[in-house]
Amino acid sequence: MTKKKELLIILLVSTLLTVVGMLVDTDPRNLNAWTTTFEYFEMRTITFASLIFIYYFVAFTFIKVKGLIL
Repeated sequence: MTKKKELLIILLVSTLLTVVGMLVDTDPRNLNAWTTTFEYFEMRTITFASLIFIYYFVAFTFIKVKGLIL
């Protein structure tokens, strides 16, 4: 994998954002632990996918702009 370090950093950031989001959440606590676990992994997956999309969009844009300038 060519971008292993970047993907690990994005995974770490998405995990930290998810933990902060779970701590700040003001909804009443669920009685079922499976629901909370599912919500955690679902939120982390959505955050990871969003950050990956933003990263590749910005990287692609910078490459194209750099190519136009040179």
